[in-house]
Amino acid sequence: MRGLLAGLWLAAALPMFAGTPNFTGHWKLNETATQGAAHRGTVYFIAHNEPRFKYSAAGNAGYAGRFQESHEFTTDGKYSPEGDKVKMAGQWEGTGLVMRMMKGPKELIRTRFHLSDDGKQMIREISLTNGRQIKEIYDRQ
Repeated sequence: MRGLLAGLWLAAALPMFAGTPNFTGHWKLNETATQGAAHRGTVYFIAHNEPRFKYSAAGNAGYAGRFQESHEFTTDGKYSPEGDKVKMAGQWEGTGLVMRMMKGPKELIRTRFHLSDDGKQMIREISLTNGRQIKEIYDRQ
């Protein structure tokens, strides 16, 4: 009976200990699998040490030409200002990390990061204020 109770407790407790995915790594855009994005050759470098999330990205944004960006935020839902421009915050929704970029009271971009079941791909689902949806697939390098 004691073994059965221990087994039931462990089964109930495992989801609490499963933790959140770690996105640390070098990720390259899979242009074939990506939907709705004009980006080409985009590469992300992510350092994810919970609760800190830091990334830099570079690539070609189609009509806008080459781009390079880097941001840092925490995953606790608290906004951290980035100068006078924008503020960002990340928050876990299940195994997905949702990042919101705000300017004043207005949400500019909502991006949901999650990993494929095997951890070899990072999926970025982006919602823009004009209603446009973009789904980018990145392969772990």
